[in-house]
Amino acid sequence: MRIEQVEIVGKDDNPIIPLLASLVAIDYIAVFLKPVDKPYHPIYNRYWIPYLSTPGCINKSKMKGGASAVGAVCRSNGTGMTIERAEAFDFWGKRTLVGPQLKPGDTAPDFTLINDKFQFIQRHDLSGKPMLISVVPSLDTAVCSMQTARFDQEAANFGDSITVVTVSADLPFAQKRWCGDHNITNSVVLSDHREMSFGAAYGTLVKDLRIESRAVFVVDANGVVQYAEYVPLAGSHPDYVAVLEALQDVVK
Repeated sequence: MRIEQVEIVGKDDNPIIPLLASLVAIDYIAVFLKPVDKPYHPIYNRYWIPYLSTPGCINKSKMKGGASAVGAVCRSNGTGMTIERAEAFDFWGKRTLVGPQLKPGDTAPDFTLINDKFQFIQRHDLSGKPMLISVVPSLDTAVCSMQTARFDQEAANFGDSITVVTVSADLPFAQKRWCGDHNITNSVVLSDHREMSFGAAYGTLVKDLRIESRAVFVVDANGVVQYAEYVPLAGSHPDYVAVLEALQDVVK
């Protein structure tokens, strides 16, 4: 990862920052990066958090007033280098995924996601019972919509014995609208848009697009991955039968 210099801009130093803060209800959104070889912000000629040389790896600088600019955790291979899996996901062409390829027996990594009220949700907030994590590129696409609706319906069959979470990089506003339109009531839909910490930790971060790939994980009540499926083609569905069988196994 290469970051040349980080400049922190307080909300009182720039007239546009209060507007941004009011739009997203976060008063420390104004973090910019000085130029690297990525597209620049048209107003400031500086760089938003997403435009790092290695997506999903954001340093944790201190904001004015002491607030933390929370960043995604880089997943490394033990050498200090971020794991990248070339051509691991086909989304209008072969794409590189950032992060490890999890497998059964791995400890489910921590993550920080955002709900529709822009509150931070971490893995331990959802722990205590088996969890199905469905990961999609965008709810506003056909397969992602069907996948999310299918798992929400299946969640009703398990009652309170499991937690079903859908993760995408859609904005929380869009997720809330989509859930209302599709009557999603049995699962939790959370956004990785702000930090991409989930994608970096679970190996679903599409490097050049800053979205999630398609994947499904089943995690038992002890936080251990019991099923992991990385769907290689964006237009393909996960193996619903295998996912449901894995869920049945962890709730026995």
